[in-house]
Amino acid sequence: MKKLLMTTTALLLSGLILSPLSFAESTQDTRQQKHLEQMQERLQLSAEQTGKIQALWQSKQAEREAHRQQMQNKMAEILTPEQMEKMQNWRESGYSGMDGKGGKKGKMMRGDCDGERPQMRQRMGRSAE
Repeated sequence: MKKLLMTTTALLLSGLILSPLSFAESTQDTRQQKHLEQMQERLQLSAEQTGKIQALWQSKQAEREAHRQQMQNKMAEILTPEQMEKMQNWRESGYSGMDGKGGKKGKMMRGDCDGERPQMRQRMGRSAE
């Protein structure tokens, strides 16, 4: 009975955790398409190259999804149902801390991040401007 309850709870929580992904996937698809269009223009990709890049991205995305699901299943085995619920709420808030400053999403909203990591800007020779 306890095993059935834990399995049911894990499945329900997985559904709750993965439901926001549908929105994220559509946003990611839009970003990928825009990025691919920029690559086509700047690198003058052929249709064959474009297709291969799309296939590569799709396979990597499928691998990430499988890994994410595997991690969620393992987390459900480790955490209590209450902890899983708290983690879900924390994730939905953009991993913001108790101080309300927010994680990466919060920084981007405040303009602290400028959409790039500072280390990346430095490696690329860009200033923070």
